[in-house]
Amino acid sequence: MMKTLLLFMLVPVLLSGCSTRWVKIRDNPTDHVTSRSICRVNAEQKFPVQNEVAYRTGYSTITEPCENRRRCGGKKYRTVQIEELQSYVTDVNDGSRNGSYYDCMWDNGWQQQTKSNWEWDRTPITQQYTGPAK
Repeated sequence: MMKTLLLFMLVPVLLSGCSTRWVKIRDNPTDHVTSRSICRVNAEQKFPVQNEVAYRTGYSTITEPCENRRRCGGKKYRTVQIEELQSYVTDVNDGSRNGSYYDCMWDNGWQQQTKSNWEWDRTPITQQYTGPAK
C-alpha cells in the first residue's frame, strides 16, 4: 500500500519535466529577436566553426577461441576487450562561441534559465520569451 502511494506521488514529479526559456533581466532589454540575431552573428564572427580531428581511446569486445580451457573456466571461447584508437571531428570553437553568444544576450538584457514546468507557470509571462532558444 505504501509503495503504491509513493509511486503515485513520484510519477507526476518525474513527468513534470523542465524547460529552458529566455528571461528579461532588466526592465528595458533589447528586443529578443534582434538580440538573438546580433549576438549570433557576433559570436560566429569572433569564433567561426573550426573543425579539427581529435582522438580518443575506445574499447571493443571480441570473442576468441580459448586455447587453455582451465584459464577460461572450462569454456571454448572467451571475451576480451581490445583497445582502439578512434578519431572524431570536433568544433574547437563551440564552447567559446556559445559563451560569447550568452554574454552578448546578457548585455542585451536576457538570460537563459531552466526551471521545472510548474515553476514557469508561476513566472509572469511578461518576463519570459518563449520562442526558440537560439
